[in-house]
Amino acid sequence: MKQHRIHIKQTLATLICDEKYLNTGLEEIIKQRQILEDFIEEYPAFASSFTPLEVGPDAPEIILRMSEASTKAGVGPMAAVAGAIAEYGVKAIVKAGSRHVIMDNGGDIAMKICKPVIVGVYSGKSRMRDIGLKIIPREYMFGICTSSGTIGHSFSHGCADSVTVISRDVLLADAMATALGNDIRQRDEGLIEEAIKRRLIDPVSGMMVVAGDIMGRAGEIPRLVRARFDINRINLG
Repeated sequence: MKQHRIHIKQTLATLICDEKYLNTGLEEIIKQRQILEDFIEEYPAFASSFTPLEVGPDAPEIILRMSEASTKAGVGPMAAVAGAIAEYGVKAIVKAGSRHVIMDNGGDIAMKICKPVIVGVYSGKSRMRDIGLKIIPREYMFGICTSSGTIGHSFSHGCADSVTVISRDVLLADAMATALGNDIRQRDEGLIEEAIKRRLIDPVSGMMVVAGDIMGRAGEIPRLVRARFDINRINLG
């Protein structure tokens, strides 16, 4: 099993899989990116809207799913783009025969695993550092997506250091991480708990927020463990 760094236009990601499946993943990522770019060229609002955008039933599958996820979360469709690319890349590799594959697309992770892994949650300068989630294999592919109002270049209205959402729908996990991050405007434990409970909708299985010295959790959260970080290896794009 090998880590492969991927840089395809705006997609800067890490793909963990056997070497023989790498090209399958790359081809699917390029394919889905092209579909997305072609659609945006015809409908530019899809890329710029910060609110849900309805698309026609004949739109490509990735467009329909991004629209659906963003509508559930109440954010713009591009809030689901990193999760979408990760899910489609992993799905193609699983279809090709892999039993263990992980794609981390700027903190939005899709995985189908056959052995336990630890996923680190980077929370910047928060006192709650070195947090990891010990992930046990599941029968299905799922997503662990993290957004932040204090780290990286992604737009957020909120002030949370990290917002992590777990769901078998990777696109929804991505969109909901953005939405929940937007909700966290104050570092207040009660308000954070309310926001998490409001956003915990099916098929989201768990949520975790780190804001300063406050941690809020709801749903099924994997066991927390200590995880060390090499900041130079973290993609904050």
